[in-house]
Formats: sequence, C-alpha cells, structure tokens
Amino acid sequence: MRKAVFAAIAAALVMTTSWPAIAATGDFDDVAPSNVFADDIKWLAEAQITLGCNPPDNNLFCPGDNVTRGQMAAFLVRALGLTAGDVDTFTDDDNSVFQGDIEKLAKSGITRGCNPPTNDRFCPDDPVTRGQMAAFLVRALDLTESDPDPFTDDNGSVFEAEIAKLAHSGVTRGCNPPTNDLFCPDDFVTREQMAAFLHRALDLGIEGRLTLIRSIDASTYPSFDPTAVVYRDDTNELVLLDAPAEEQPGFSGINAWTLNLSGDIKYEWDTLGFTSEPAGGAWDPDRNELLIADDDFGVVYALNPGPDTKLGTGDDTVRSFDTLAFGAKDPEGLGFDPSTGQLFIINGTDSDTPEIFRLSPGVNGVLDGVPPQGDDVVVSIDVTGLGITDPEGGAFDPVNHTLLVVDRGTPGTVFELDSSGDLIEEFGISTTGADLASIELGPSSENPARRSLYLVDRGAEGVADGVVFEFRYD
Repeated sequence: MRKAVFAAIAAALVMTTSWPAIAATGDFDDVAPSNVFADDIKWLAEAQITLGCNPPDNNLFCPGDNVTRGQMAAFLVRALGLTAGDVDTFTDDDNSVFQGDIEKLAKSGITRGCNPPTNDRFCPDDPVTRGQMAAFLVRALDLTESDPDPFTDDNGSVFEAEIAKLAHSGVTRGCNPPTNDLFCPDDFVTREQMAAFLHRALDLGIEGRLTLIRSIDASTYPSFDPTAVVYRDDTNELVLLDAPAEEQPGFSGINAWTLNLSGDIKYEWDTLGFTSEPAGGAWDPDRNELLIADDDFGVVYALNPGPDTKLGTGDDTVRSFDTLAFGAKDPEGLGFDPSTGQLFIINGTDSDTPEIFRLSPGVNGVLDGVPPQGDDVVVSIDVTGLGITDPEGGAFDPVNHTLLVVDRGTPGTVFELDSSGDLIEEFGISTTGADLASIELGPSSENPARRSLYLVDRGAEGVADGVVFEFRYD
C-alpha cells in the first residue's frame, strides 16, 4: 500500500507545473551548479520535499550537513503525503520541531524507534546512518526483492537485509565507485546525499531507474531512420547515424550529424564512402576511433577523424574487420570498455541465435578481427535465457563496468549485464516506443557532472518519425 501511495505522490509531483514562490527555481545560495547533487537538490526543492535549512529565509540547503532522524522524518512525510499520526508514540520528541512528522512516520510503520526492543524513543537529533536510511526507504517503498550479497562490508549489520533490497531496486549502488563493493552502513548521510536517495526512490515509483529529461525530433536534421547515437568524450559531442537514408525521396547525401549535448547540429557529414548501413556505434577513446557496425555485410569499421578532429573530412582514415568470420552475421549495436579495450557486439535476429560477442584485442593490442585477418579473441554469449529475443543496441557503462542492452523483442526495456553476460537488472522505459535501436551513456544536458542515457527510437520504417530520448541515469 505504501508503495502505491509513494508512486501516486511522485507522479503528482512530476506532473505539477506551478509551485509556491519559495521553490520557483529550487536554487540555494550554497549549492553550486557544479555540485554533483545539484539536480537532486533542485528537484526536491521544487517538489516541496525540502524547504531549506535556515528558516524563515530558506536560501540555504546546507548540503554537507548530516541529516538527523527528525529531518529524515520530515523529508519522508512530505514525499509520501502522510497525514495520520499517533498521539505520542515516543518519549523523547516532545520538544522537537519534527514531532508531528515523527508521529506520522511511526503510524505508517516506516519507523519503529531507536532503542529496540523497547522502542519508546526516536532519537530525533541523532544523525542518520546509511544503514538506517536503507531501512527507512525499504519500508517506505515496500521493497521485497534483494540481491544475494551485493556488498562486503555489511555482513553482521542489523540492516543487511534492507541494504540488499535497496541495492536490488537501484536506489543505491554502493559508496566506493567504480568498484561499489562497499555500502558503508555506519557512515552518516549528508543532506545532499539524502536528496539523491530520495530522488532515485521517487523515480522508482514512477518509471524505474530512469527519468525522462527530453525528447528530440530526429526528422529536423533530417534523419529518416536513426540507428545509433554515440558519445565522443574527446570533443564532448554526440554523433547521430542514419540508415538507410539514401533510400528516402529527396535524400541529401547526409546520414550523420555531430551534435552538442543540447541536440543542436555542429556539423553534418556522411558515411557513404564506406557504409550505407551504420547500424550501431561506439567510441574508442584509446585509438580515437568511431567504431561503426554494418549489419548488411557483417563488418565493423573504425573511423579516425584525423588531426582536425572532425568526422567526415579529408584527413579521416578508415579501417575495418570482418564479423562474419566469428559468427556475428547481424551486428546491430556496439559497446566499448575503455578499461580493457574489449568490444561488445550486439548480434541481432538475422543470425541463428541472438547473442553478444565479446571481442578482446590480441597481442598487437588492436581490435582487428580473428585470424587470419587479426589476432583478436572472441567469446560468444547466448542471451536468449535472459528473455532477450531481438537485441538492437548496446552501451558499456565504464563506471559500473556493465553492459546495457536494448531489445526490440522486449519493448521499452533496458537489460543491464555484467561482462560475462549475466543479468544484473532490467528496468522499464515506459515513455518510448517499441523500436529502440540504440543506447548510449554520456553527460547530462542538464548538468555535465551527471550522466544520462541517450536512446534512439527509429519509429516506423521509411517515415521521418524517429526520436532521440534523454533519460536521467545517475
């Protein structure tokens, strides 16, 4: 029941378009735009879940201050819209400004007290630990599923079960990125960290881990059949590829666009000199190459932009390797792991079995195919047992060291796999259509310190109705 209320409140918050004057912008004097939690703090202020830390002015948020248990009660009561409370559940909150919130939280069953088994005290002025925070959120969301043992430092913690459930939901991933094998259950939670936890929890009630930021009409470029979006970290640009544009009436000869993070065209170019079927792409920062999969001929091309750094100009160089030689008959998407130099090739249904090929460079250190063409080592990963029936696109997450896959056979779903192909999680994207062709990770257009998922929906075949979606990811 609490989860249903939580989702309803969250949905109402997202759909509301006007706010009281105090939260018109959600800006605080002590929260810099570069703060990694700035978006979370702004969102919670606009949702009236936080009002500030210095009433009555409330122009400060105090992001680095520890959250007390009383403040936590107020955050959750506002988020959940709780109204009913017992008369006096605890003996130590009579003089607390948060007494009303504490009683409402106790009535809901989200808190039980701070001195088990008696539990006649709440300890409103004590700072909240990450373990306690996990328990609060798990009860608030009615989370039941859990990972077997996601962290190494919570064994024996009274909150171990709640921590595992929170990890499974995606609200937390750990406290030591990129490894994230620790949760730090006894560390205190700061106000800025709490903003992020609550923001993710509210998003969970709406549409899983992802929140839609915007959608871009690809026909304005004009892209008739967008197939891939790739992020270039060296130039901080997005590359949008299209196929088969040359089949469309009035085709101008352009099937590739380099964009800024706002989606504006910086320059346009084409891949037609080597492929008219760019089905998927990935950026290799080590060799400064745009890797492009051609699903018609079973080839991966590596395009180096040359000294001028611009793609599609005269100083570019192109090389390629065959994917048919190791069974990748329908290379649809690509994901590149910069830490290992491995390339993940998403193989579609034109092959006998939908699968993923993990290509590791051999002795020469270059991705150049299997012998006799090159010396790469290939591992084939069967994904049919995961419910993936028609994989189209992939992206490697270098922070969490996972592979994200979109599947045409499972509309509106992102599969998160480890490098061995084992399923970590799947989450829905209800906003998009069924024909997801590509997925990519890159900086957010809202805040470059955060990351977004960029997804391409091809739309109907031969119709200029493709869309590029940006979802908040971190």
